[in-house]
Amino acid sequence: MGGVELTDYRFGGSQIGHAHDNGVVDFQFPKALYDEPIRDGRAKPHPVGFANVVSYYVREPEDVPGAVKLVRMNYERLRAHESRG
Repeated sequence: MGGVELTDYRFGGSQIGHAHDNGVVDFQFPKALYDEPIRDGRAKPHPVGFANVVSYYVREPEDVPGAVKLVRMNYERLRAHESRG
């Protein structure tokens, strides 16, 4: 928990996620998708309890692909939403 937000990843006007200096990457998903990465063990609920926000912990280089998958998941969702829009 904690850490200074360093990087904000965006697609258009929407945030894909953001990374903190302590290796935590947070992603906000709609409720319909929020449970999926938690259920699959890919992320944990945000430690402060922000609604629909999951946290992914990058501690080792081997953790990076998991963060990239969550970035892609949220990017694809936002891109599909924009194309419908």
